[in-house]
Amino acid sequence: MSRLLNKLSYKYQFLKLELEEIEEKSEDYLSEFNKHFGKYFIDKNTEMWLNEETGEMRDKPPTTEEKKQRKAKDPKLKKLYKKLSTYMHPDKGGSDEDFADLKQAYDNNDFFDLIKLATKYNIKILLEEEDQKIAEKSILGIQKTIQNCTNTLAWHYCTGDKNKKVQVIKMIETQLSIIIEPKNYPKELK
Repeated sequence: MSRLLNKLSYKYQFLKLELEEIEEKSEDYLSEFNKHFGKYFIDKNTEMWLNEETGEMRDKPPTTEEKKQRKAKDPKLKKLYKKLSTYMHPDKGGSDEDFADLKQAYDNNDFFDLIKLATKYNIKILLEEEDQKIAEKSILGIQKTIQNCTNTLAWHYCTGDKNKKVQVIKMIETQLSIIIEPKNYPKELK
């Protein structure tokens, strides 16, 4: 593997660990946030759509464009996936768990996880400089996920000081066109 891909691999591994930590915190923050403010976001007449892969909830179904984006795969990733699946399929001596990991890595366009699985099974993969673009896409995907987690009202509320928490409440009021009386504020703000 080239020096550049090695550097990208280390960056990717660091970001994966960072994402794990942030997702754990994000779950805790969301739970805390919903305890105080979840009731304001519930509209009993709204039909919600659940993306079972990501857990995302929305009030509108995914557009055709969004569905196409999820399905679009880099030809290099597709080729790598096919090669790995011929060795890793449970009928060919692979484990069910590893094959599930392979499928998840492919579905997530996760170049580095595919490479890691190839290494685990001693499958030789010729890496080229053009693979840098695929690697950078994997890194960018993790960076976007981290940014999405840390750019939520729940994150800002739970990591903010008293002034930031009040700002978040004002944002909720603006977004939902409601007024939250100070008597209904969480105890730490009274």
